[in-house]
Amino acid sequence: MREGLRRGFPTEPSRRLRCLAVQRHLALIAALPLIACAAPVAVDDDSGTPPVDASVPEIAPRDTGTADTGGDMDAGADASPPPMDASLPDVGAGVAVLQINEVNPNVTGSLDLVELRVVTAGSTAGITLEQDITSAVVLATLPAINVAQGDLIVVHLTPPSGVTNETSSKTSCANAACYPGAYDVRGAAVGITYSGRVLVVRAPNTTIEDGVSFYRQGSTSPGSFPGELMALQAAGHWLPANCGGPCNTVMLAEGVSADWNGCGTTETGASAYRKGNADTNTKNDWAVGTQSFGAPNP
Repeated sequence: MREGLRRGFPTEPSRRLRCLAVQRHLALIAALPLIACAAPVAVDDDSGTPPVDASVPEIAPRDTGTADTGGDMDAGADASPPPMDASLPDVGAGVAVLQINEVNPNVTGSLDLVELRVVTAGSTAGITLEQDITSAVVLATLPAINVAQGDLIVVHLTPPSGVTNETSSKTSCANAACYPGAYDVRGAAVGITYSGRVLVVRAPNTTIEDGVSFYRQGSTSPGSFPGELMALQAAGHWLPANCGGPCNTVMLAEGVSADWNGCGTTETGASAYRKGNADTNTKNDWAVGTQSFGAPNP
């Protein structure tokens, strides 16, 4: 008995002493609660240390809040969705994004032409082509066409009777005015005003997909032109974003707009076109020259 005490525990300790020994041992293990002693615990006579009770569950390390890194074994439940391309407008699911690519606003009889290029594939149903923003005139409402990136759409304003909407094939329109390299679409019975104007493409949810500010050198732009330009700037579709202050005079508005002077009076005449798909939202994207409706721009 005395030899047992010198070693730290009595050889045959009482039930109470055995319980205290177990509790003292378990206190060394982080996060383990003290257990109630319901039965005698065996003691190693040589060391005086109670053996580990296999019935006590192993406690996993505490979660320190480390972020999910998405490793090979990660089920992906915490993964974040990929970021959206901030350069593209939020037009709604499945809606195509179109860009104004070529324009002739000067064809005799208001038979004006506008070519749209597909930037993002989708449906064109309900997309509108409009002149101006604050006093908008709808030039065309597109039918449902499932378009691919790079496809071209030619909108015929005041269209001849033989021009039909092409919704499934670029060659279904047999009229001579149609372009085999593009989807031909009938627009409204109205022409584009050939002066200081803003043209925009608007999604069905009213978001502007693209816009261009044009003026005609040598002609007088309307007094409303600066306001239309500033509306396009405010929508984030034209640069510079200001003129060192508001672009609130005709002279200032024309100074930052693309000049479409020189467009021809026939469908085969010169047009204003986007140079090689340039898209900096500035007047430098545009030039006037040989038309290329239904084909890639020079």
